[in-house]
Amino acid sequence: MKAAAIRISRFHAGLMPRILEIETLSFPEDPYPEALFRQYQARCPELFLVARRGGEVAGYSITCAHGSRAELISIAVAPPHRRAGVAQALLDRTIRALRRSGVRDFDLMVRVSSVPAIAFYARNGFVKRRAVRRYYPDGEAGIHMRKTLE
Repeated sequence: MKAAAIRISRFHAGLMPRILEIETLSFPEDPYPEALFRQYQARCPELFLVARRGGEVAGYSITCAHGSRAELISIAVAPPHRRAGVAQALLDRTIRALRRSGVRDFDLMVRVSSVPAIAFYARNGFVKRRAVRRYYPDGEAGIHMRKTLE
């Protein structure tokens, strides 16, 4: 069976219900509220991206850039679409856009317990910089990672 093509586009408000659903499925213990997504839509609209796979909204990512630095705010993929290249497609599109705009440092935070996510970021050239104690609302530590863009 042929893999479904992944298409990336910018977020628009009509997609909010699906984004909130993916967020809750991905982060059930502490999902971002709709108001926060709306803030990111206003602050970072060019890098609030949505991935469609087989015509269905499969995932999203939000990155905010300021000068030569950018931060990956969130990336999530709906469970039926995981391990199908959706997160990779979102990250690849984001990195291309950041390089075009002159960003040098691309940062993110990830839970210390999220071993698959840490491995994914490491495969994409992100390097662990430091641990941040009690970073998440439940008290879990985060790991600050950075990719230097050439």
